[in-house]
Amino acid sequence: MENFIDRFFALGGLLVPIVAIIVGGVIAIVKMIHAHEERIAKIERGMDPDAPWQQPPQQQQQPR
Repeated sequence: MENFIDRFFALGGLLVPIVAIIVGGVIAIVKMIHAHEERIAKIERGMDPDAPWQQPPQQQQQPR
């Protein structure tokens, strides 16, 4: 057990970049999955997923 701990701390300088690369990869994959699910949902609702986003027109309120 002591040998494992020594080897673990010997990698200390490399652990931060390794974890950063792994976490960055996971974030990229989750982002791609989310974008795909959003695209599929738009297609299922009959929307064009490639159409540019447009804000709905603002309704003007009548003064009281």
